[in-house]
Amino acid sequence: MRTMGDNTKPHNNMPAESQLENEIRKYAESQGVLTYKFTSPGNAKVPDRILIKEVTVFLEVKAAGELPDDGQTEEIFRINAVGGHATWCDSLTDAKELIDTIKDWGAGQHLEDFIFQQNLILEL
Repeated sequence: MRTMGDNTKPHNNMPAESQLENEIRKYAESQGVLTYKFTSPGNAKVPDRILIKEVTVFLEVKAAGELPDDGQTEEIFRINAVGGHATWCDSLTDAKELIDTIKDWGAGQHLEDFIFQQNLILEL
């Protein structure tokens, strides 16, 4: 898991947000985790992806080194506050850890820990 970055734009060798989303989708599908692109008319701040396998997780995908903006952060916290699962990532490594946790849902507390640690960065 990464620590808070400097909010800079990704370097040329870093994947753009759309490329990262595609890599996440491919990895999730290879692990038997359903993934959907999520859009909500009238609410542009909802997370980008829905990941499903025994548990449903909303995932906001950001380019490397970027954090969700204030509206996206608020939406992530709002989903978690009503008992849902929502988080964000800016790397394939973090996304793979999340997907592996979803895939092995029997370790449910690990998912809660992952979401807590990742979202803690947003509170700083």
